[in-house]
Amino acid sequence: MKTQNSKKAVLTLKDLYWDWAEKMMQPIPVLHQHAFETMKLAVKTAIAMGMSYDSKKVVNIGIAAFLHDLGKTTWPKELFVKTPILPHEWDIIRTHPLQSEKIIKEKWPDVPHDVLRLVRQHHERPGGRGYPYGIYEPSIDVLVLAACDVYTAMVAKRDYRTVKSFAPEVALAEVARFAPEQVVDALAKAAQIRRVEDQGHICSLVMNE
Repeated sequence: MKTQNSKKAVLTLKDLYWDWAEKMMQPIPVLHQHAFETMKLAVKTAIAMGMSYDSKKVVNIGIAAFLHDLGKTTWPKELFVKTPILPHEWDIIRTHPLQSEKIIKEKWPDVPHDVLRLVRQHHERPGGRGYPYGIYEPSIDVLVLAACDVYTAMVAKRDYRTVKSFAPEVALAEVARFAPEQVVDALAKAAQIRRVEDQGHICSLVMNE
């Protein structure tokens, strides 16, 4: 039943594609592909967590997942492939959730509040370690989006990285550094991967990227 619900939710979200969002992201294939993969995984993860009773919440998570990085369309193109990132460039990177929110509000005036909240907060982390506001206790739906964002970015191939693409188990271990157990387990189920307990070694690989 959950698998069928997941497929229906993803199909519904496909029907909700907006021409303006597609047109903004298509010139940057890595961004467009990430948006699509994050949306699919976020919907499946939300359903695996038992959120299917609240279809509006699942749909909002999926929509936010597709639109969350629109602010990156304002970046200089070299910032997508550059390493290392310079200090002043981190300032640009850390404002992209707010840029995404601004773009969405301009293009979609009656956007649901929860979609904007999810987009705005998708880089927040427990303990106030995220940005742009350093929220101490992000909500569970924010952490679902954050987890899927990190996971899909890590498993995708990125030629500019020392590690071009991370194994699913490595990406899941990185997610486990900030996401609660229930989110990690749901993501693992949605992505059909196993948990890895030796997170110390795995996280050192991630940090050395």
